[in-house]
Amino acid sequence: MTEERITEKTDSQGRVVERTIVRTRRKGGGLAAILILLLIIVAGFFVFAMQREETRQTDAITGAAQGVEQGARDVGEAAQQAADDIRNTM
Repeated sequence: MTEERITEKTDSQGRVVERTIVRTRRKGGGLAAILILLLIIVAGFFVFAMQREETRQTDAITGAAQGVEQGARDVGEAAQQAADDIRNTM
């Protein structure tokens, strides 16, 4: 960003006898942009890591639930088989 300041000196008749132009360039905006970009990248990494961890937890819970479901089916089948065996022996 460039800032410009103009100073003029006039004589008693109002004519400009001296003009000073000062141009100031400010640098550092690029550094701020780089820091903001770096912050966004780091934040994105942590969000991604948290989502991966949640996915792992969800997969583990799903696997456990499927194991319980299969166990319940096995127990149900065994109970059905026992009931059938009892019915056939009578």
